[in-house]
Amino acid sequence: AGGALTLSSGTSTAGGNGGNVALTSGRGTAAGTDGGHSTVTAGRGAQLGGNVQVLGGVGDANTGGHVSVVSGAGTATSSGSITIKTPDSGVAGMSGALVFSSGTTSSGNSGSLSIGTGTAAGGEGGDVSISIGSSTTQTGGQLTVHAGNTDAGDGGLVMMNAGDTVSGGSGGALTIGAGD
Repeated sequence: AGGALTLSSGTSTAGGNGGNVALTSGRGTAAGTDGGHSTVTAGRGAQLGGNVQVLGGVGDANTGGHVSVVSGAGTATSSGSITIKTPDSGVAGMSGALVFSSGTTSSGNSGSLSIGTGTAAGGEGGDVSISIGSSTTQTGGQLTVHAGNTDAGDGGLVMMNAGDTVSGGSGGALTIGAGD
C-alpha cells in the first residue's frame, strides 16, 4: 500500500476544546486574478476507487457536529454554485446513486429534509426542478411521492400549493398532466 498521510489536531484532556484543523488556499489580490483552488481527491484503484468521507464530530453528551458545504460569496456579482452529481457510468453498469436522507430516531422526531430557493427582491424567485431520467429503449424513470406511515395516529400529509399573490396579478397555477 502507498504511504499514509494523517493531519490531526491535538486532544484536550484538561477541560478545553480539541484543536482545529484549517486548510485554506491562497487569495489572489491583484486585479484579474483568482483565488487558489482546493481539491480533495481519493486515489484511483485497479479495482475500486478510494472513498472520500466528510464526517462531523461525535458529541458524547450533546449534539454531534455539523457538516456545512457553502459556496463562495460574490461581493460584487453572483455567489458561487454547488454541484452534487455522480459521473456517467462506464461501458457496463449504472451511474452512481444520490441519496439524501435524515437519520432515524428512537425517541422524538426524525430530522427534516428541506429543499428551497432564495427570495428575490428585484427579480423572479428561483425555481425548483425535479427531472426523472428518460430511456431510449425501456421505461422512463418513475417519480414517487409518498407521505409517512404510522403505527398509531394519522398518516402523513401530501400537500401541493401554488403560490399566492399579495397585490395585483393572479395566484400561481397548479397543473398535473399525464404523458402524451
